[in-house]
Amino acid sequence: MKLAVRNRTTLLSDVDLRRIIAASTFQQRRHLAPAWGIVAPEMRFMATVPPGWDEVVVVDRSSKLGAIGHHAERADGSDYAEVAVEAVLRAGNLFEGPNSVSALFTHEANELALNPFAAYWVEAGRIMCPLEPCDPVAQHAYPVRVAGGEVWVSNFVMPAWFDGDTREQRQLDFMKVTRAPLQVAPGGYLVTRTDSGIKIVNAKQRPAAWRREHLESNKRFAKMCNSGKGGRP
Repeated sequence: MKLAVRNRTTLLSDVDLRRIIAASTFQQRRHLAPAWGIVAPEMRFMATVPPGWDEVVVVDRSSKLGAIGHHAERADGSDYAEVAVEAVLRAGNLFEGPNSVSALFTHEANELALNPFAAYWVEAGRIMCPLEPCDPVAQHAYPVRVAGGEVWVSNFVMPAWFDGDTREQRQLDFMKVTRAPLQVAPGGYLVTRTDSGIKIVNAKQRPAAWRREHLESNKRFAKMCNSGKGGRP
């Protein structure tokens, strides 16, 4: 995967965005890729998106109701993530803590790397979950050091976290804040799918508009899965 990062916000300088890209690249190469057995995406700051590249675009306000970040597939088959910084900066900052622009950016970049079409579901014991490694630990982040100083990046769950039937003692997320498979950390959330339908677990702290849109989005993902367009990667 090749990711072109474009700056379309008035609130974040190109210099600061390049620093976030450096932290995201460090995390994906050193932490995410080894944990998940993938090749880390190539990520570059660009003014335009070349053919064959996917996109992470940073904007002031989200195009999706109630969201500050999301990722999906466009009609042309390309993948993208959108990171909206205005709401984040009202409550947080650029580089530090779980409520930072850098934590949101890496959350979306990590999920784009593992679930590019936003349609992969994982069998997790008796339920199914979208392959979204940062959602269950969304309010946890940790610092990495790059040129310019520390930048905080999003925590993420490991493959063992999705194994609802396991009794083995394995690391479940990078920061070790969860203690059991499918456990949602404080501030995180989880979409689940069973025979009785789809629901969002532990999302009461999020706006009602976000919950409605997220639920509808995952219902669409479930239909894609049933049609053969989604499933286990």
